[in-house]
Amino acid sequence: MADGQDVDDFLKHYGVLGMKWGVTRSEKALAAASAKRDTSSPKKRFGISDDKEIKRARKSLVTKRKAYSAQEDKFATTKDKAQKLIEKNKLKVLDNDYSYDKDRATAVKRTNGEKLASIVLAGPAGLSNVAMWAVVSNRIKENQRTKKYK
Repeated sequence: MADGQDVDDFLKHYGVLGMKWGVTRSEKALAAASAKRDTSSPKKRFGISDDKEIKRARKSLVTKRKAYSAQEDKFATTKDKAQKLIEKNKLKVLDNDYSYDKDRATAVKRTNGEKLASIVLAGPAGLSNVAMWAVVSNRIKENQRTKKYK
């Protein structure tokens, strides 16, 4: 409004840069755009897990760890070479199942109560602890996706 312009004589545009005035998209274009849009929940899109899901994943992994430990004991006590080889292969299968289990990345996440306790009890160090576990969870997911486990 420099140079003494009156308010009524000044036009200000708040639209989107590059937007064409008076142009509308066809029904087909609108349908294609809405089909591309991710309609899943934000929890799925951003990998957010609720406390129940985290606890269920932990329980599942505890069961798998117990099976692995039992198989280790069986392997250690076996004397026959052929049977020992079979037990060793079973161990490899169990280890691989554990490494690529989809619940593994969820299980290392912290529940809301654990996050709160970390922050309250340890202050800024607790906040870094929460962030570290988020990084660990993402690293596990990435290693599973790229098949970096043996």
